[in-house]
Amino acid sequence: TLKLKVEVKEDGARIYGKAWKTGSDEPDEWTLEAFDPHANEAGAPGLYVSALADAYWDNIIVIQHDE
Repeated sequence: TLKLKVEVKEDGARIYGKAWKTGSDEPDEWTLEAFDPHANEAGAPGLYVSALADAYWDNIIVIQHDE
């Protein structure tokens, strides 16, 4: 399972993630972090991949979570 959180700031987007084996407990801490200086601030959310091989998405759920 992969869970991502994106925070859009003035200088770009900070992306936090955590991954765990399905059936295991979700980690408390964010274990992945990335920065995108060109955050998409309007329109529908999108998923992009930068890979050297084919990549596929499956079973995607997108929700807005206001903290």
